[in-house]
Amino acid sequence: MTDAAILLATLLLSVISFRPADRTKLPGVCGNVDFTATGRPIVFPFKTDVSIGLSAPSRSVRSGAPLTLIVWAINETETEQYLISCTDVDRWVWGLGVYDSTSRRLESRRETKLKATSSGKLRLELSKCYRNFALPIPPRSCKPLIDNNHAASIDLARLYELPAGRYLVRPQKQREANGALEISIAPHGAH
Repeated sequence: MTDAAILLATLLLSVISFRPADRTKLPGVCGNVDFTATGRPIVFPFKTDVSIGLSAPSRSVRSGAPLTLIVWAINETETEQYLISCTDVDRWVWGLGVYDSTSRRLESRRETKLKATSSGKLRLELSKCYRNFALPIPPRSCKPLIDNNHAASIDLARLYELPAGRYLVRPQKQREANGALEISIAPHGAH
């Protein structure tokens, strides 16, 4: 084999062996969970011992209706783990991106407002957090994250201007669309 052929074979094997994480496959601890009311989560690695998931009770809503996403915590270890409410969870939620059918990231209402009020000048706005505390994640668990006795959730329709269309929701740092949560919004009068 020539050097060029070896180089080509090596490159092909490198490309073939690279596969993005399959976020649609659930960890074993989620095997017996009933997803009827919450929707099946898409799972994203977060910390060494904890993954965060994102689900939608309904992945299709009418324009203008609330679009609730539920935040999950998955602990595959034998010991209790913790997420910190502001430092971990809020930062992760604000790091989510919503992408339209052309893969363009949409600006949140907050980003649009900041641009409009900053007159083109870069301005740092810090999120306010008034209750930063540890959220326990039981061993070998897969469940919605509980914050203040309620499942942690996000209303995307409140955070984004979402006209009728198809969207992907995923962490902005995740470059590939594989494993993003897919949602669709029907026109307001559609049946």
